[in-house]
Amino acid sequence: MHPPRYIEQISDWDAFSQDIINDFPDVRIILLRGDLGAGKTSLVQSYVRELGLPDVVTSPTYAIVQEYGEATCVYHMDLYRLTESAELMDLGIEDMLSSDATLMIEWPDLVLPYLHEEYLEIHIDILPKGTRKVVLSHHKR
Repeated sequence: MHPPRYIEQISDWDAFSQDIINDFPDVRIILLRGDLGAGKTSLVQSYVRELGLPDVVTSPTYAIVQEYGEATCVYHMDLYRLTESAELMDLGIEDMLSSDATLMIEWPDLVLPYLHEEYLEIHIDILPKGTRKVVLSHHKR
């Protein structure tokens, strides 16, 4: 586990995202945990921006999966509304996991049994005055 980071403004997300890109260039799976409104989608927005992709990132709460980029592909998933693994299969999770794409997954509990490679897990907690405490864990399989 890495020491916590404290996010106070948007540019802090950008620096954090750039650190992830630089420090873990081969990790494709990033699990995002935190309460509603904690900043999970803000982190994805920053990450996509730091990759240099021009896409506008929106929350995939209703679409469940958003895809960004072409040559560099990022799948952004929000699994909050899913209740069983069969729904993951319907989304094509196995194809996404076997691709070269980066997967950024909010509410990731259902996908854990399908992970067979290293991944990052990021916990975001809301602190007083809007500051976010961000804790990153690196898991190797």
